[in-house]
Amino acid sequence: MDVMSTNDLFLECIRAFVLIALLVILFYKGKLTSLAGHPGWKQILIGFTLITFATILDITDEIPGLEKFVIIGDTVIEAFLEKLPGYLLGFVLVLIGFYKMIPSLLKAQEAEKELAEHREHLEQLVKKRTQELEGAQAELLQQERLATLGQLTATVSHELRNPLGTIQSALFSIEESLESKNLQGANRPGN
Repeated sequence: MDVMSTNDLFLECIRAFVLIALLVILFYKGKLTSLAGHPGWKQILIGFTLITFATILDITDEIPGLEKFVIIGDTVIEAFLEKLPGYLLGFVLVLIGFYKMIPSLLKAQEAEKELAEHREHLEQLVKKRTQELEGAQAELLQQERLATLGQLTATVSHELRNPLGTIQSALFSIEESLESKNLQGANRPGN
């Protein structure tokens, strides 16, 4: 192998590793998120798989001695598999997958936006209801305080009325006695 083919082989190997890593990431990202449920996801994965397959077949061109294998090596069959089903069909499937997936993603994005608006509306309603409940609770506490104050006032008033009633009766009795003594003293001759 000369320097040019060694550089080509190195670059093709890097491309193959990047594509394999991309495939693994896409596969697990789809499994962990809702991407796998969108239309076109399978086409994208199959397309990237075919492109990866074509890249691996392209690497085999640079390795001498593989011509004895039917599919790999620098043969007509390998060139056909690499170009037509590999790259061409792979890119077409990726494009079809994205074409199918984009409207679905846009709908999902719109649904997410509507959900966020509804969530915000519900949060505002909860906040409003909470404020109303806090106001009603404060009003109930105020009414309870006023009722307690009214009971206290009635109790104090009752407790004060009893001695005041006794004092008033005593004063009335004293006043009557004083008036009757004054009247008796005024009715006496010599005064």
